[in-house]
Amino acid sequence: MRLQASLGAEYSEVTSDGVNAQTRSFTRPKGSLALLWEVRENLTINTELSRSVGQLSLFDFVPDVDLDDGLNQSGNIDIVPAQTTRLEVQFERDYGKWGNTTLTLYGEQIDDIVDRIPITFTDASGNTSIREARGNLDSATRYGFDLAGTFLFDAIGWKGAQLDYEFDYRKSEVEDPLTGDTRRISGDKIRFIDLEFRQDIEGTDWAYGWEIENYYQSAVFRLNATSAFESVPPFASIFVEHKDIYGLTGRVILGNLFDQDDNFTRQRFSPDRNGDLVQVEDRSRNFGPILVMRLSGSF
Repeated sequence: MRLQASLGAEYSEVTSDGVNAQTRSFTRPKGSLALLWEVRENLTINTELSRSVGQLSLFDFVPDVDLDDGLNQSGNIDIVPAQTTRLEVQFERDYGKWGNTTLTLYGEQIDDIVDRIPITFTDASGNTSIREARGNLDSATRYGFDLAGTFLFDAIGWKGAQLDYEFDYRKSEVEDPLTGDTRRISGDKIRFIDLEFRQDIEGTDWAYGWEIENYYQSAVFRLNATSAFESVPPFASIFVEHKDIYGLTGRVILGNLFDQDDNFTRQRFSPDRNGDLVQVEDRSRNFGPILVMRLSGSF
């Protein structure tokens, strides 16, 4: 059993010019405490408690206009970086000739999470209005699990074949600053699935395989609109590979076997999401099959 600890802090100073010129500084503690326990030869449990500080972008402070969707964002000089406290427990199991698997369970408490919030804007004439800006919400929670591993088919006589898999699921909760309802974090991952099979044919330089992948995320919330992006059905591909073409590796990939579509939906409300639904925009893109030919290696 091994214990490792680290402790640090992050100092930030933000200076703004103009009518509301000010200088702000803040210090955020961070660090981690990790415990590794080798339960037995083929099972290890890693536990970590950590606190991290997020990073802000210049564009969080300044106003901008998205010319594609016509939505405006005001600047917010009062924004601060988010701080995340995370507890993670990871189980690593080695099955020998059968492969291995890793299961990670985690929970996060996010303070001062950065999201889009309504703020009061006052123009040069003293008129006030409610606008959207990047800003902080009090807190949010996020928890989930990641399962990843490799299954080796050698154990059942299928030489050179293996299946790599990954399955992630996440749940998050935050109080919407406009409606007061509890919802997922804007644009947060919900689930991810990836299956990748490969067989290196024994006694040859040939290999083949396939991959299936699917990703799904929560809607993006703005002051007067919500948008959702989804790709259905899952993306699938097959490949054939030769590992010695004059010392190089050649691969031919045929992708999008299930004819995946990218679907986008945006709902607009007036004057904001507490008001009436005034417009629904639906877009779908079908990009057909994909053929890739790749040659790689060292000269």
